[in-house]
Amino acid sequence: MSVLEAILLGLIQGLAEFLPVSSSGHLLLAQQIFGLQDTPLFFSVMLHIGTLAAVCIVLRRELAAIFRKPFSKFTLMLVIATVPTVIIALIFKLVLNDAFEGAYLGFGFMVTGVVLYCMDFFPEGTRELYQINARDAVTMGVAQGLGTLPGISRSGITIAGGRVTGLTRDALARFSFLMSIPAILGALVLDLFNVDFSAISAGTAGITWPTILIGTAVAGISGFFAVKWLLKLITTKSLRPFAYYTFVLGFLCVVDKFITHIVF
Repeated sequence: MSVLEAILLGLIQGLAEFLPVSSSGHLLLAQQIFGLQDTPLFFSVMLHIGTLAAVCIVLRRELAAIFRKPFSKFTLMLVIATVPTVIIALIFKLVLNDAFEGAYLGFGFMVTGVVLYCMDFFPEGTRELYQINARDAVTMGVAQGLGTLPGISRSGITIAGGRVTGLTRDALARFSFLMSIPAILGALVLDLFNVDFSAISAGTAGITWPTILIGTAVAGISGFFAVKWLLKLITTKSLRPFAYYTFVLGFLCVVDKFITHIVF
């Protein structure tokens, strides 16, 4: 992997992890377009560490409050939200494993587009972040579980699904990003068991440490600005431009997969 490829994948991971466009879907698409299907697993792990650092920095106040009161009701809500996510993700891995290889990528993008388009039909919520209850947490946890499929935006479907709870847009976005922390950590732990560290040390993994660090830094920096921008954007603007983008992208992917075969 070249430095330019690492920068490209880091940028895609950082921006798409938090913007409502699906990072896993865009990474699969980029890997398909540029012939990077054999991207080292450890590189993917490090990209996620970069985005994890980004969201932790942006939401440092909320995280500090959680660490000060680790047994608070709000912390419990994060735990409750994580449970359905884990259950749904494991079920998908067992019964839809080919989806994680891009089999339904175009349809996933189109689902994201429809969900983002429809979220504006729900009335604006009035409850703030720390007024979240168990029903809200379960609803958003289920939505995040669905968002583990490539093409379906985790942040997009979680925020959109949360519109039925009556929480404000800012509360939805912040809780969605906080929910991403245990989700990313869980994925990291599972992936680390499959990393061949000896191949990296021996230089036979197809990637070098400078390339890894550059990709991680790009993912972290772009992720930081993506979180900051979406937190500001969601309180003042509609997310429908993202809906149009993901739906059209999904439609093009479906056309290519079944008709043109340029990329797939």
